[in-house]
Amino acid sequence: KGASFWGLSMMLAVVVVVAAVMNVGVVSAQPPTGECTVTVYDTNSYQNGNSGACDCKAGIASYPTAALNTANFGVSTGAGPACGKCFKLHIYGDPYDASWCSDSYEVVIKVADECPAPSNTRWCTAPNEFGRSVHFDLAQQAPAVRAITSATGRGAFYARYAQVPCSQWAGYNDPNANGLQTGWGFCPQTNDAGAVAGTFSPQCSGSSSTSSATSSSGGSTSFVWADGVSVWWIGIGASASSVSIDCGRGYEAMTPAGWTIGSTPVWLWQNKGYACSSTVSINIGGSIVSATLP
Repeated sequence: KGASFWGLSMMLAVVVVVAAVMNVGVVSAQPPTGECTVTVYDTNSYQNGNSGACDCKAGIASYPTAALNTANFGVSTGAGPACGKCFKLHIYGDPYDASWCSDSYEVVIKVADECPAPSNTRWCTAPNEFGRSVHFDLAQQAPAVRAITSATGRGAFYARYAQVPCSQWAGYNDPNANGLQTGWGFCPQTNDAGAVAGTFSPQCSGSSSTSSATSSSGGSTSFVWADGVSVWWIGIGASASSVSIDCGRGYEAMTPAGWTIGSTPVWLWQNKGYACSSTVSINIGGSIVSATLP
């Protein structure tokens, strides 16, 4: 009985300590939808056994995650109540370039860390220097995040956000991406209280172009160029189980980018060391179309 009582006492002590860690300096929380700023950072969290403020498992680094500014993270020390919340971000602008606008990029992230206001007054205060009270700092380790920065050539954005069910997050079913790394924090598979549908109206025009081409069977297939084409990549939005492209040397598979245009998945073709011809053939789920590159 003595040993059992001692064990129970230790468990209660641990619960009290964790509760204390999760409630240091509680401030405010963001509305379920609104305007925000977004940046991208290179983090060593989730590497070599380290973890962010939420203490999420290291496998979370394979999927889009973010550090949320202190006022919305919920605490100034330890794991906040925002840990594990999922947000869809609709990126549309650049704080440093008013001429750039695109509705082509959306990504669902999971909050795994805090962006501390005292050490990052430009972005992480509420409001920050760009007039936004909500800020997400995305970890660039995730391929879906790198795809956006590579496609746009940018690392800071204006965006709209919506808290969405975590079933929409790419790592939802991965046991290596859910739960605690060391055991002291708060990183649930779902933290969906307040979640909404997460649909956005266009914020600008001309960020993508829709093309139609006659298929080999005489029908019509539509797709969207994903914010154009560069020498390094070609991106299209198409709803299909597989997409491949013939740039002049035979069909090569396009790969899922991990982000969408609206609800349409984006597929990428990475540069293979040679230029595409100006007219390409695209196999969208078995339907062949010819199109001229924008």
